[in-house]
Parts: sequence; structure tokens; C-alpha cells
Amino acid sequence: MEEYIIPTLYKTKTPKEFSYPVGAEVISSAFQEQKEIKEYRLSFYSSHALWRKEYNEVEIFSISYVGRRANIFSSKKQEEENYYRQHWELRVNVVPRELRKTTKDVLVNHAFPLICNKLNTGYKEIRDFSLLKVVYYKNLNHFKFIGIVDGEKREEQILS
Repeated sequence: MEEYIIPTLYKTKTPKEFSYPVGAEVISSAFQEQKEIKEYRLSFYSSHALWRKEYNEVEIFSISYVGRRANIFSSKKQEEENYYRQHWELRVNVVPRELRKTTKDVLVNHAFPLICNKLNTGYKEIRDFSLLKVVYYKNLNHFKFIGIVDGEKREEQILS
């Protein structure tokens, strides 16, 4: 059976000193066993300003349930491409190139299996689910998984 590749809704160009830690193929492979995978959409953001020294906490990856609604300013093309359909959004942010390999390793070997497990168990109900994310703490030089339900931090786990 052919592996399903999660569609990319949005991707920005990155400055040369930054890179995306993982791409659509790696993410799709990690989430392949999820029942809702065909409802997943990828977005890649070049949030390199977050890496300035005044920011300590930088979100690397997140998954959340999105229910966008079309309005009078909505693009016909986006409507045709189902942009306004409710879906799970997987968001990837850039990392400095020197952190790319380490970040990829943490995501693939620790974060993605943990997130898949959470989606299969406690976070399965959409109404109970807000956000699962992986954050890098620059001052501590480590990655952390954070589960947020109804706007309240419910779970944290150091990944590296």
C-alpha cells in the first residue's frame, strides 16, 4: 500500500541560516497509522524572529484542530482547495541550521511517537483537545512536549 502524503497548505521560504527540521514525507510517515490522517494539513512557517535572544521558548512543531470559516474576503481558490474545511493542522517552524539534525532526531524518535500515542488515547476527543506542541528552550538547550487542553497546560515532558 502506498504511503499517504499529508497535503501542505502553506509554506514560506526560509532565510539561508534557517531550515525546516522535517518535511512532509517524514511527518506523513510518522503519522501514517493515524485514522484521521486524511484530515491532516501541513503548514510550514519561517518564524525566524523567534530565535532572537530575547525569546527563550520557541515552538518547533504543533498539532491542533482548526475550524476555519469562509467570509466575504475569502479566496475562491482557497474555497476550491478546501482551505476552510475543518481539519487537523500540523505546524512546523524553522530552526537554525546547526540545530536541524538534533531537532529532527527529537521529533522523529521522541515527539512524533508520543504525540501519536496521545492522539490515540487521552486527546482523541476533539472537544477535549486544544494543542499538542514541541518547544525548544534556548537557555536550557532542551526540547519539551506540552499538552494543552481548554487553554490550560495539562502535561509536560522533557524530550532531550
